[in-house]
Amino acid sequence: MTSQWTKWSRLLQVTILAAATCGIGSRLIAGEPTEQVKQTTEQILSVLRDPKWSAQDSHGEQVDAIQKLISTRFDWEAISQGCLGRHWPNRSETEKREFQSLLEEFLRRAYVEKITSSYTNLVEVRYLNEKVIDSYASVQTKVTTQKVDATVEYRLRKKPGDPGWKVYDALIEGVSLVKNYRVQFDEIINKSSYPDLVARIKKRIEEASDPELPL
Repeated sequence: MTSQWTKWSRLLQVTILAAATCGIGSRLIAGEPTEQVKQTTEQILSVLRDPKWSAQDSHGEQVDAIQKLISTRFDWEAISQGCLGRHWPNRSETEKREFQSLLEEFLRRAYVEKITSSYTNLVEVRYLNEKVIDSYASVQTKVTTQKVDATVEYRLRKKPGDPGWKVYDALIEGVSLVKNYRVQFDEIINKSSYPDLVARIKKRIEEASDPELPL
């Protein structure tokens, strides 16, 4: 289980990395969803390449800047709801807001902080296909780095009255990011409780240790 999780976790790092740098080597005539991701991409690449962040004591500020930009393209409410699955309706509004905040911070510490050191390993991101059906879209990409070659599909939606396309799930080699966490979270809640799941996430955030391992 641990080795499988570690492998998948590393692919997830590539996924977030690709979301932060997609557009490199793109050959697809992009539609609106892809164009909006590219707009965010250019801003993130600007932060990654800006020499003012080269000082070691600026790392945290650089990560914060990247996180803010990524958050504009990810639908954290939908991701949180998907990760909790059937347990989401049972949570109060306060619990939902807390969980969304914790999940975003957990993923930031687990993966986003590694982008600054790993993005230079990215060789190419190619767009294979884009589909749009009403307010939902998928963008299929091929991500190539010096260590990993993976197919990544981003699933996006556009809420009524909001012109922005937001990522609500990503499939890495056919495996759903949201489903992967939902299975793990569901197991913890069933064996223990929802408060225990929250406590585990908080502990992992506070310790900032072994983010590639299951909770």
